[in-house]
Amino acid sequence: MEESFWQKLIGSFNPNFLGKVATQELGRSFKYLIFLLFLVSIILSLKFTISFFIAMKNFAKSLPILLEKLKDFPEVTIQEGKILSPKEKFIKSWEGFILIIDPAGEVNEYLGILGKYPGGIIVIQNRIMTKSEKGKIEIHDVSGIPYFNLKFNQEKGRLFTLNFAGKTFQPTLKEINHWVNIFSLIFLPLSLLFLFFILLVSKLFQIFLLSPLSLIINKIKKLGLKYQNLLNIGIFALTPSLILETFIKLIGISIPYFGFLYYMLYAIFLITGILKTSTTLA
Repeated sequence: MEESFWQKLIGSFNPNFLGKVATQELGRSFKYLIFLLFLVSIILSLKFTISFFIAMKNFAKSLPILLEKLKDFPEVTIQEGKILSPKEKFIKSWEGFILIIDPAGEVNEYLGILGKYPGGIIVIQNRIMTKSEKGKIEIHDVSGIPYFNLKFNQEKGRLFTLNFAGKTFQPTLKEINHWVNIFSLIFLPLSLLFLFFILLVSKLFQIFLLSPLSLIINKIKKLGLKYQNLLNIGIFALTPSLILETFIKLIGISIPYFGFLYYMLYAIFLITGILKTSTTLA
């Protein structure tokens, strides 16, 4: 009687089991790998979707607070890269972030100022200068923008009015929450497909990457195993490393040199599984 998926998963931690799967059909091993990767993709995509949903919900909740901080924010109008409004320089900073709009500003003038803050946005003629939390300063050319208009207002519950590329947006907090829910639902299947594809490609690459090691062990010990037998062992020997990798991603910790640990663990199970074939095939 063939083992269930869960029996195979648990058995992958046992070198004796790895030695036994060497002689099975390669297709059965790949079916196990596909199911395992799909299961891992579901788990990780659920985690990432929940994190995305919480982050978006927190952003939606913080919008009223952010808008309160921007209540004195002037109307901004940019046409073909030229700042039409405000006419005068506008500066506002809070909690390590600076925002400057200067119709007459120059890039060199504000590089030093932007460098003093953890984050910031500076709008000058034809340029928008940004600094992320990682400390990277980027300069974007906006001369190609035909028309842009932004003004904050809370008339009839509207958070702001944005006119860009001929389209006008006047969202409410309720509408933003609605779109957050929709994006979260879309995010789950998209992240699932993306993760599964990435995992499938990367794990197949890892299996074939360590296959020369399998061939070397097979030749040194004179086991007489075929390449198909070695691939069977390689697929199941990958399970402990994959489970450990998934667990670390779920709890969100960072382990120095984890890549080295990952391949060492994989190599140990791979080698011990191959060596056990000398007893299981006897």
